[in-house]
Amino acid sequence: MLTDTTHLTKEQIKKTGSFYTPLCVVEKLMSKIDDETWSDPTKTFCDPTCGTGAIIIPMLDNRVKHGVDPTVALKTMYGNELIKDSYDILMKNLEAWASDHGVTDTSWKDNFYNMDVFEWLKLEVGK
Repeated sequence: MLTDTTHLTKEQIKKTGSFYTPLCVVEKLMSKIDDETWSDPTKTFCDPTCGTGAIIIPMLDNRVKHGVDPTVALKTMYGNELIKDSYDILMKNLEAWASDHGVTDTSWKDNFYNMDVFEWLKLEVGK
């Protein structure tokens, strides 16, 4: 699973401010969420700048570890990524995770976006 910036050019990193969160930081962030939240199948999670999945994949693993069905875990996860190359890698990483966990329902893919949210907001506010 690729979860770093090696696929990006220096220009892309500079323009977008791309930074990929190290696993030790992800684990520290996840430790702030109580077990009840992790195990609740109705809770949703969102990474608005998800890159290639450095935060989302460990979150999915943690949800399953806390007894949430893998299909439900995927269906309650949301994300957006600005950079198309990163988004493509994210989707491949998520597809691999789904396959590894026996998930055959692909409707979770509708929860992940490749868009510039700020440009979208400008369009929406300008209406």
